[in-house]
Amino acid sequence: MFYLDTRHNKIFQLVRDIIGLMELLEKSSYVRSSTVQEAFEKLMEKLEPLVNLEQFRFFEKRQIECLRGHKLPERPGQSEEPGHLKCSCRVTPHSSATFPQIFGLRFMNTACSGLCKECYEEFFKKTVITPYGSFHVMFVDGAKSTKILELTSESVVEMYGSRWRIVSFVECLPH
Repeated sequence: MFYLDTRHNKIFQLVRDIIGLMELLEKSSYVRSSTVQEAFEKLMEKLEPLVNLEQFRFFEKRQIECLRGHKLPERPGQSEEPGHLKCSCRVTPHSSATFPQIFGLRFMNTACSGLCKECYEEFFKKTVITPYGSFHVMFVDGAKSTKILELTSESVVEMYGSRWRIVSFVECLPH
């Protein structure tokens, strides 16, 4: 992904564990019960002014359509969800599985009431991700016993209509 040389980068010189990271991110208001997820989100916020994150940005939007791609017609007073520009996404596996299984569960279509008036197929809610850059940061927030099976530094995964190669992987191991 990107390399940060801790010898020359003052931000990462003192970070050795989650406590050091939280002290760095919240010098005055450090809360001891913070989670790895909170630390990750704050780290991404703090990195933005220091590192060009354009290569990591993507647009995430929930939309409703049928399997053939017809959109749900808008009703009076109902507007389409605007979507959000992000630099990272979060996936929470509930059990050990392969990355495609974990990814599929997180971004799978969910049934929605009603039938399409054009093709009579069911409507589904789905998350559409449009990557703007060449890199994608994904926070996999699993339990201690959860493992991502069959994922290596040589893995190529299908995501968002493209093939992605794992460039970097960081794992938080609880004590």
